[in-house]
Amino acid sequence: MKNKIMYIVMCIDGFAQLKNLSAQEAYLSLRRFGGIDYLDELYDIEHTLPFDDTMDTLIVILPKKWRRNSMILYHGSNLEIDSVDLK
Repeated sequence: MKNKIMYIVMCIDGFAQLKNLSAQEAYLSLRRFGGIDYLDELYDIEHTLPFDDTMDTLIVILPKKWRRNSMILYHGSNLEIDSVDLK
């Protein structure tokens, strides 16, 4: 149980850094949209995976407005994309 709590706290902190949020904002967002429940329920699997994969999964869980990706083009402009189609 202690390891699970430490892992979830680590994920909250990692998510906060990734999204430039305070730890409290990250926790509230993840709690609201099911990220904390996801980490709790799937801890046995998630803690064995690369941390970046877990962060990617948390972003997918969040609503579309939180999933925006910014792409910096070679000339320095920013372009917001909703998804990438690699077909």
